[in-house]
Amino acid sequence: KSLCNLAIQINQILKLNYKTMKTTQAQTAREIRKELKKAFPEQKFSVTSDSGAMTSSVRIEWTEGVQVKDVNAIVNKYKYGSFNGMIDMYENTNFRDDIPQVKFITTTRNRKAQTVANAIDYINKRYGLNIEYNIRKSDWSKNDWIDITTFWLENQNSWSQQFVYREMNEMGI
Repeated sequence: KSLCNLAIQINQILKLNYKTMKTTQAQTAREIRKELKKAFPEQKFSVTSDSGAMTSSVRIEWTEGVQVKDVNAIVNKYKYGSFNGMIDMYENTNFRDDIPQVKFITTTRNRKAQTVANAIDYINKRYGLNIEYNIRKSDWSKNDWIDITTFWLENQNSWSQQFVYREMNEMGI
């Protein structure tokens, strides 16, 4: 009991706040959440942090709505560099001491299966293609899943799935 009282006294003396005791990646995730909520109040984001041996990261995920480039424009300052595969080394090119930062930030914009299906119907009509798909219930998620038949599109110099998602990105879907 006296040890507990001592801890409370030390905490009061140092005026520690549990928020300041979070890991750097957790602090970074918190700051990113604040900025994204301010910039895109109607959009729901999942922002999680992680760490590993000599690394730290934040993962941002959302469904439809805001474009990846718009999210990256806000969050890239929280990444203190990038991996240079030519020399197999992480380079600290964006270090800032005024905000918490991590090594890696991953942004993932998910699309609903029906949105992809609608886009495929449009692409088929526009290009005279016959890209087939099947929407099914997911075994691990509440969202539906879409299976796109994969084949080579000679005139587009692309696989059908790649072509669909590239077209969707160009259309802003």
